[in-house]
Amino acid sequence: MIPAQYEKCKHKMQEIIEGGDQFCITTDCWTSRNVSSFIAVTAHFVSQEFELKSILLAASELNINHTAENLANAIQKIVCDWKIESKVLLAVSDNASNIKSAIIAKLNWKHFGCMAHTMNLIVKEGLRLPEVNHIIEKVKAIVSYFKKSSSANEAFLNYQRNSGKEPLKLIQQVETRWNSTLAMMERFAALEEAIKCTLVILNKTIPTLSTEEWQIVNDLCKICQPFKDATISISGETYCTGSLKKRISIQNEPVIGVTEEQPSTSNAIVIKMTQTKISNMHRQSSKQDLNNKLLQLFTVDLQPFSLVEDNGFREFVRSLNPNYELPSSRVISKTMIPAQYEKCKRKMQEIIEGGDQFCITTDCWTSRNVSSFIAVTAHFVSQEFELKPILLAASELNLNHTAENLANAIQKSVCDWKIESKVLLAVSDNASNIKSAIIAKLNWKHFGSGLAKKYLCALASSVPCERIFSKAGQIVSDRRSRLSEKNTEMLLFLNTNEKYLWKVLVD
Repeated sequence: MIPAQYEKCKHKMQEIIEGGDQFCITTDCWTSRNVSSFIAVTAHFVSQEFELKSILLAASELNINHTAENLANAIQKIVCDWKIESKVLLAVSDNASNIKSAIIAKLNWKHFGCMAHTMNLIVKEGLRLPEVNHIIEKVKAIVSYFKKSSSANEAFLNYQRNSGKEPLKLIQQVETRWNSTLAMMERFAALEEAIKCTLVILNKTIPTLSTEEWQIVNDLCKICQPFKDATISISGETYCTGSLKKRISIQNEPVIGVTEEQPSTSNAIVIKMTQTKISNMHRQSSKQDLNNKLLQLFTVDLQPFSLVEDNGFREFVRSLNPNYELPSSRVISKTMIPAQYEKCKRKMQEIIEGGDQFCITTDCWTSRNVSSFIAVTAHFVSQEFELKPILLAASELNLNHTAENLANAIQKSVCDWKIESKVLLAVSDNASNIKSAIIAKLNWKHFGSGLAKKYLCALASSVPCERIFSKAGQIVSDRRSRLSEKNTEMLLFLNTNEKYLWKVLVD
């Protein structure tokens, strides 16, 4: 049954993979409990429906030396079996010299070192500092003590229960699992009181942490958290992680203590006057704040202007603040919205001045009342190296959508923002009129859906293969250590591609 289901699933995968123009390959190796070695290769591509698809091509036995040549041959065989050898955009792996040499020197593919793996190595190196490692070893020793002693663990859990809390167990670090040191320290820090008190009750001679060391554990959690967040972000399979730029920032907020002295009479008067002034400012700003909140109902939540004429809504606002006079729908549409628009546009102009070059996207749309609009957005990297997207305009275009009319509308939008000389390229669909407007009329570079399908399959990590072997550890378990390599391959293939397999079964 398993071989038949494997063949059925593989046939379906071959149909799906035919929709890919270019592929990002990830690969990794793993050794099972019964000392069998495997190499996994996954393929990632953008389908005809512009969905990022991830498929396990194979998790094949590789019980030979892992030289660059042997690895290259194994990978080459797998991609040739799926007939995608000429469509490989790049390959992602860890930075081991043998796999890098296999990909770059033997297969002549572009190589991208796994960012998640690199960040994990950075964190590990930092945690090896003697003053840090000494504390981590203490934490591991305490966790091991509770893990190995059933009586100590029960006393630990009972203390938490008696404190009215849901009992939690400590987490031990796993050397091969990313972020496991952080998971151990986070749980350790969260259970500080229970750990301290239980150790005192048990009166065991095991190394304990000083007050300063407990503080360091908490600080280490804050330092490592951004790396964990970044690892999770770039480990996705359903979006293009190759284009992600994750800034890792660690901020320490100062704790400021304020001491108030008993003021003199004159000072007391000044303080009272200041408080009165602040109170008046607060009263004025509260009206402005309410106006801003009201505007958000129309600009963010897209509620109709007629909402303010609704008796129930007016009564509700009056019950919250009797002093607030709700503006009419006419005031909102004729005064408040235009004023907010100009304020927002000025702010956007300040921001857009930080861009050196811009990517433009554009599209057209027809409303329910048959009014036609053209939207133009600008995307640029700011001085702080953040990718900024801004809507330049969504303008009415009740003219024939000829190339010339489209070009004029787009040109007007970019000229209004004074960025016409800074356009790097424009992105749109592949309709002939908009392509002609961009290429022939505006003389800009055009990026159509074909290039998007080609490049948006790029991943920043080889995590998909790491996940394959996490599953492999469950398949080749102590109870199934005699599972043959062929059955292991088929079970991994079926388990990983099950999201497509169930569609096969329904069909």
